[in-house]
Amino acid sequence: MNNLNKKPWYKKWWAITLFVFFGLGVIANLGEQPTSTPSSTQTEVPEQTTVFDLEALYGKNIDEIRVALGDPTDGEWIEPSAAQIEMGTTEWNNTFKKDGYELLVTYKVESREVIDFFVSTNDPSGLTKDIENLKDVLNVKSSSTYTVEPVEAMIDPSSYTGIIATPR
Repeated sequence: MNNLNKKPWYKKWWAITLFVFFGLGVIANLGEQPTSTPSSTQTEVPEQTTVFDLEALYGKNIDEIRVALGDPTDGEWIEPSAAQIEMGTTEWNNTFKKDGYELLVTYKVESREVIDFFVSTNDPSGLTKDIENLKDVLNVKSSSTYTVEPVEAMIDPSSYTGIIATPR
């Protein structure tokens, strides 16, 4: 009596359909070439290269730095005006931009001697916690010729806006 209620195998359409789709999926996967994309568990850290090589700029005055880095992005404000000098301006700065970073070079107007360099983060927020990256940007990570100080953000003292490198 049990054999009478049993349906023939070809009438179990759902089982046949499932088997066909499964078989096609296996065959399709056999033909795929492995891709070289990293798995989600791997994290790739991009290697930061030096953007402004301060070691190469050590001992240079502002005029020599302009030759090395190109024209400052300060427009007509590359030098203080005669009126500003008459009013007692003794220090000035120039800004240089490269690869999304800004380098501010402060110098003495009369002697042209560089006082310090400031590089800001390139993060759109203007903040960073990674000052080691900024040291790499300036090539001062293990420098004996510069003193490096992080500049704390006023809105978040645990973050920084950039670093200042002062020649020793």
